[in-house]
Amino acid sequence: MKFKNSNSFILSEYLLLSLTEEFPCPYFKDGRINKLKALIYFEQFLEDVYELLLPMGFRRVKNIFYNNVCEECRECIPIRIRVDEFKPDKFQRRLARKNSDIKVVISNSEITLEKFLLYSNYLRTVHGSKETNQTLIDEMECIHTGYPGIIEMDYYIENKLVAVGIVDKCKDAISSVYFYYNPEYRKRTLGIYSIIKEIELAKELGKKYLYLGYYIANLPKMSYKANFKPVEVLKDNSWQPLEVNK
Repeated sequence: MKFKNSNSFILSEYLLLSLTEEFPCPYFKDGRINKLKALIYFEQFLEDVYELLLPMGFRRVKNIFYNNVCEECRECIPIRIRVDEFKPDKFQRRLARKNSDIKVVISNSEITLEKFLLYSNYLRTVHGSKETNQTLIDEMECIHTGYPGIIEMDYYIENKLVAVGIVDKCKDAISSVYFYYNPEYRKRTLGIYSIIKEIELAKELGKKYLYLGYYIANLPKMSYKANFKPVEVLKDNSWQPLEVNK
C-alpha cells in the first residue's frame, strides 16, 4: 500500500492545529528524545481523518493524532495484524484456555471510580508512576474519550473487574489504544490475552486489520507483537510483512 499525495490536500480541510513536541523517550532510558508530530482536529471530522491517518502510522489520544518523527532513531515501527489470516500458536492457544473463565463485556467507554482505582493501581505497580490523582484522571480522559468509535472491553473474573481494554473502531480496522489490568493477575498474561480477544472482536466486526501501535525489535515489551502472525509493519511508506531474524 503506497500513500497518495492527495491525502495532504484532503487533510488540510480538516486540520485545526499541527505541532511538534519533544519528550524524553518512554521506551529507552538512555537519554533519547521522543519527537512527536501531533495533529489536532475538529471533533466532527474525526472519523474521516482517522481513516486516512491510521494506515499512515498515526495513533490517537483524545482528539489528537500523533506519529513519531524522531530524527536519530527509527526503532518504533507501526505494526498491524491481518486478522482473517491469524492462526494462534501453541502458547496463545494455551493462554486462551487458561483464561477461558474470563468474561469480556463490550460497552460504551466511560470513566468510573472502579476503573480509576484499577488504572492507578496498574500504573503505580507496573510502571512505578507517581502521578497525582488528577493527572491520572486526565490521562484516563485521553484514553476513554475523544472519538465516537471507541469500544471498551471489560474483563471480569467472578464478577470482579480485572482489566480494561480500549479500542477504536474504523471502517476497515480496529486500533488498539490502551490496556490496563489488576497486577494481582499478572500470571494470567492478560496483555497478550487481550490481543487475542481484540482479534476475535475484529473478526466479528468484519474488519481486515488490528493495529497494535508500535513494534520495537530490541524491546521485549514491544517485540512480542510479532508473535501474532501474520503481521505487517510500515516501512518506507508501505506496509510489508515483518521478517524477524532468528
